[in-house]
Amino acid sequence: MDVLSSIKARYQRYVIRNFSKTKYAESIEKLHDSAKQPVCFIIGHGPSLTAADLDWLADNKLPAFGVNRINKIFNQTKWRPTYYVCVDPIMVENNEKNMIEIPAKSKLIPIDYKFYHGIDLPGFDYINANYDREKDGPESFSMDCTQQVNIRSTVTVACIQLAIHMGYREIYLLGIDHSFNHVILDKGRTVKDDSVKNYFVEDYDTDVQDKVIHDIGQTTKDYQDMQNFCLNHDIQVINASRKTQLEVFPRVSFNQLKEQYKREKSEVGKR
Repeated sequence: MDVLSSIKARYQRYVIRNFSKTKYAESIEKLHDSAKQPVCFIIGHGPSLTAADLDWLADNKLPAFGVNRINKIFNQTKWRPTYYVCVDPIMVENNEKNMIEIPAKSKLIPIDYKFYHGIDLPGFDYINANYDREKDGPESFSMDCTQQVNIRSTVTVACIQLAIHMGYREIYLLGIDHSFNHVILDKGRTVKDDSVKNYFVEDYDTDVQDKVIHDIGQTTKDYQDMQNFCLNHDIQVINASRKTQLEVFPRVSFNQLKEQYKREKSEVGKR
């Protein structure tokens, strides 16, 4: 290794070990307790996700996280995410231009994308993604997102940590169907069923689908860990997905949620 490469490597290690003291953490610190209301949504990409539901979020100005290739639905809806998060470099492949154009208030990717994958996107801020379970907090939850965000088998877990960091305490999941056509179950058993639809559009990941097998058993465990943390800290995570196999979180009908929100707005208007 030449001298310049050695200096660069030492700098990168320093940043990752001392992330909260670096310039990269400043944008994450600004997000702390920045939420203007307690409610937010995290948008998944299951086939149950509809443009009409996203339009409803837009009409009611409800903050929401978009992830990965959420841009694939933009041609069907006026909705755009408030926040955008991607923690899987495979999802960046062939999608960098679209990611840069996403008009989110805050867009976040791991610092190791910049350091080790050569992915440096204008308009994005960086999180310190922790992949080491021995460095996790309780239930793999990061107590300080300016230091690290713990990465599990689904980007949704990262979004929940960031949402709580921002001050949201009532977090709704939408389009988290938790069902894929090629999965790893518990004990490592692999199942493939081509009749199962993975995403809200057919061409969501056709360019990288051969690189992806969804470990549904591990993902369920990761959600369970997250739910344990939330239950112990008075945080609600509620699954409002129209069709889902994820039973870890309490369920609510999205239509009922819309009616409830309409009533609450009406009551506020009468005061």
